[in-house]
Amino acid sequence: MYTQSSSWEVTLRIGYSYWGFLGDNKVDNGGAEISAPDGNATYSWSLIWEMQRRGHTVHLMQEDRDWPGWRRWGSGNFAAFSQEKRTEAYTKLLHTFGSSEILPELDVLLVEWRFPIVGRNCVQGPSPDKFLFMMNIQEGVIADGFQPDLFRQVQILNHYKGKKTKIIFWDLDHKVEKRDEEYWKPDAIFETSETPLELSMKRTRVEPPFIISDLLQHTTLPADPARKLVYIGSRYERDDIITKWIKPASDRYPNEVEFHGNWLKTADECRKLWPNVSYNDRCTVKDFRKIYGTAMACPLLAKKSYLESGFITPRVWEALLFGTLPVGLGTAKGIEQYVLDEMIVWDPDDLIHMMDWLPQDEEERRKMRESNVEKLEFMDARHFVDKVEGVVSTTQEKGRGTENGKKEDQVQDDGRNATTQVGGTGQAVRSEVADPGQSSA
Repeated sequence: MYTQSSSWEVTLRIGYSYWGFLGDNKVDNGGAEISAPDGNATYSWSLIWEMQRRGHTVHLMQEDRDWPGWRRWGSGNFAAFSQEKRTEAYTKLLHTFGSSEILPELDVLLVEWRFPIVGRNCVQGPSPDKFLFMMNIQEGVIADGFQPDLFRQVQILNHYKGKKTKIIFWDLDHKVEKRDEEYWKPDAIFETSETPLELSMKRTRVEPPFIISDLLQHTTLPADPARKLVYIGSRYERDDIITKWIKPASDRYPNEVEFHGNWLKTADECRKLWPNVSYNDRCTVKDFRKIYGTAMACPLLAKKSYLESGFITPRVWEALLFGTLPVGLGTAKGIEQYVLDEMIVWDPDDLIHMMDWLPQDEEERRKMRESNVEKLEFMDARHFVDKVEGVVSTTQEKGRGTENGKKEDQVQDDGRNATTQVGGTGQAVRSEVADPGQSSA
């Protein structure tokens, strides 16, 4: 049985702004595969599912980027893991795009912080701290490659700022700056660090959420000794860490250390810096089981500021979910909370030594995996949702929320049957929820 950790007495109307995919596949409206990060696929669904499980209504505040995948594969787009829960979370989401409630009345707005990326979601303005959106709003002209995540974030923050809606920023990249805090004045800032930043206001520590009881759904496989370290992730601000930790290990075991991600974009440069690493292209969640399943271990690489503050990413439980063991760097603050003691390495030589003794035996690895999962109960999504609820005063919300007794079809109906419209990137927004995977291939 899943433990109820909340005593919340009313239903909250929660707006969740994230720019990513919940499904296993990333395709555009024409069916072409999109090369983009998909971190949301492993964690966002668990927040949505837990909020819905408690009776809260959850509004998707950005465009539904999963609609093309849902239209093509239905619930099969969530087959990589936790299929039933992920499908349920997605189909119960209330949509703002394609609905008459593009800015619905909300009790809470949870914003995964989006920051300016010149050439992608903005262009440089007249001064270093000014940015312009790459679209003419009046004429509806959209620049090639423009992504409207930042535009929509500004739109919703301008709308809800100063209202009764509680606004929570979730800083997933150490990119919320002091001027952002002072201008928008959020009610809370969440950060997945042991020691969150404190710029103009105190932040709340949270963990990358998951339904922890789902982490062992895949069986443990025997490890391939030729795949000693396997890392799925980007190079972003990690060159010094890779040079210090990974280069000696890859030189000791050439081509037995694998990187999967956007590495091939800078392959020549990477091969000059770290010639004995095996580089692979970006993958999607549906590939994670194949990649991690027989890997001996996954190093938890992170940029310097993450290591210093104890900033943790979903990679620790992604590795466990898909069948391998996470390796923690001893220089990462608080890493002992997340990985087994024997899987913490303190210098590059220690990492090489660990690669020598890591067990390949299926049974021993299963026990280690189970022991590591037991450590992570504090990362369960219900604790994150507790903190979302904690931002809202129970006294205030009793007069504003929806009673738990309201029928589910009443709660879900808003915007569900709206006429299909086209969002800012030209992708159609879904307007029906029947699973096409049940009637077509």
